[in-house]
Amino acid sequence: MSLSLTGLSCYLPPRVVGNQEIIDREGLRIKSSWVETYIGISSRRWAEPGQGASDLALEAIRPLA
Repeated sequence: MSLSLTGLSCYLPPRVVGNQEIIDREGLRIKSSWVETYIGISSRRWAEPGQGASDLALEAIRPLA
């Protein structure tokens, strides 16, 4: 039996959440620049409430169909 990779795709949810939003939401007393410098994250993508991993996978394969 042989396998081959015939396609590759990805999907990023449209909502971009920056460090400052997380800091404000959690009431943290750190600077956004500290998170980016020491952790290496400046923003992340969040799925909408009720949107599961299978929903994201479906969006990822749409261009391949």
